[in-house]
Amino acid sequence: MILSNSRIYDLNDIINKLQSNGYETFTGFTKDLIETSDTGQTIDTYIPMYGCNIIKHTDISNFDSDYLNINVESFDNYIKIAKDSNGNFLNIENGLFSIYNDFERFPVARLYIYKFKNNNDTQDILKKLLSLNLQCNSKDFDTLINATSVKQRIEEYLKTLDSRFEKLTKYTQGKIDNTSIIGGMVIAREDSICPVCNKNKSTEIEEISFTNYKTGIQVSLEVCNDCLSYEAKDNQLLNFMFHEMNLSSILEQRELTIEEIREISNKIVTLYLNAEIKREASHTNDTITAIVKNKYLLKLRLTKVLDYGYTILTLNEIELIRFDSANHHSDKIEFMPHHIHNDVIEEEKIKEEAKQLSRKKSKEHKSKINITDSFLTGFLGIDYTSIKNKIEKLDNKGI
Repeated sequence: MILSNSRIYDLNDIINKLQSNGYETFTGFTKDLIETSDTGQTIDTYIPMYGCNIIKHTDISNFDSDYLNINVESFDNYIKIAKDSNGNFLNIENGLFSIYNDFERFPVARLYIYKFKNNNDTQDILKKLLSLNLQCNSKDFDTLINATSVKQRIEEYLKTLDSRFEKLTKYTQGKIDNTSIIGGMVIAREDSICPVCNKNKSTEIEEISFTNYKTGIQVSLEVCNDCLSYEAKDNQLLNFMFHEMNLSSILEQRELTIEEIREISNKIVTLYLNAEIKREASHTNDTITAIVKNKYLLKLRLTKVLDYGYTILTLNEIELIRFDSANHHSDKIEFMPHHIHNDVIEEEKIKEEAKQLSRKKSKEHKSKINITDSFLTGFLGIDYTSIKNKIEKLDNKGI
């Protein structure tokens, strides 16, 4: 367990500053962030988080610059930014600056600037740059900031803002409802008080979470109902997690093999689905076959990481529900590719009926098929919650 009132909890102080003061603390926030982050990519990933606050506190449509200036006080901090940047520049009179320009994250380029403090500092820095072999002025500044379309990018960003917040809310709630943190890590207060508002106690705590697909580890943050239900656009930690901020510097960096995932999944089926395994997954077999409650057959295919299919069947092998990661049904699911076929029997019936109709009516009829987002991950130790919930619903229907 990682305790949020130790290292990670420092981020909450930064977020509180931002939420209370908004745009005015933009560079102050970034200074704090630079000090507590390991890489430039990590630092700039936070842009969407405080970008939303800038829009909330300031009319960004009147923003009159092609880029944002963010001062970096120490050269060591500047170097970790420069290593990941889109371009680095040197001006003998003014100093160094690095450009980040992922406009999907934020519509204005970000310039991280280290200013020379005096002549001696300038000479020392030039020597360090030479020893680090850091390339400067190798790319065109104007191209990187793309000033010609900045106003258009801002306009488009503002147009899609509401939908971004709606998607964030839906995604977060989907993760809470459908996934588990078994086999993951929890960021929580030692005293069971919400780490966001620092007030509400453990009886009101719920989990929000995300998955590191490389390590196969899910990280969950425990927050109170008030912070969770508050408007998503004001909850910066949810925004932070939605963009799958990489906490792997805190985790051990080792990718799970498919064989390991299968071995773990065999245990999950027994322990958390209370199922009797008829055939385990192994290095030669990608599917677990098991029986639950003496009335359902499970076939859980784990072909490779993010390529899976979980099927709930009757004992005589009639498909009832299927979760899978096939990259289709984009007309029905928002968070591609993970989705659920909620009623396979009804789905097959609709398909048969559609064969008797014209092309146009057939397409309309097939739209009745019940396929929804699953919010799953491809790791059974996290996904089993959704399977368990579906089995309980089938029981309640008397199937």
